[in-house]
Amino acid sequence: MKDIERFVEAHLLGIELSESPKAVKLVFRDPNGRRFSLKGLQLHRFLASDLREANIVDRLNLWDSTANVDNYRDALCWLVSGQDDPQNADWKQLVETEIKSIQDGNKVFASIEAVYGAQILMLAGGFVVSGWPQT
Repeated sequence: MKDIERFVEAHLLGIELSESPKAVKLVFRDPNGRRFSLKGLQLHRFLASDLREANIVDRLNLWDSTANVDNYRDALCWLVSGQDDPQNADWKQLVETEIKSIQDGNKVFASIEAVYGAQILMLAGGFVVSGWPQT
């Protein structure tokens, strides 16, 4: 996915989860008022915290098979276990299994960091953007 810098300062407006197929759709409004969405397909794990009336994106991180695991291991551990200790014996094997699935190209891990409001972590088969604002 290119141009992920367009997520910077976008407002997260809503989250829609679907069961069949398992997916998540996040709807955003860019600083110019245009709406677009990010959809996680074949959703495996999802966490949203600190969702508020106003949710302003600082950055979107996407990690795939080419990413350095040291850049996402702690965040992935939080998604899997609710803890930030990837060496914890209770969770280490599960965290390593998910890392392997990312390295094998079967899953992509995404993190939306906020200036204000919602922090989002997602593990899915892939991500697509629709309604991308034209420049």
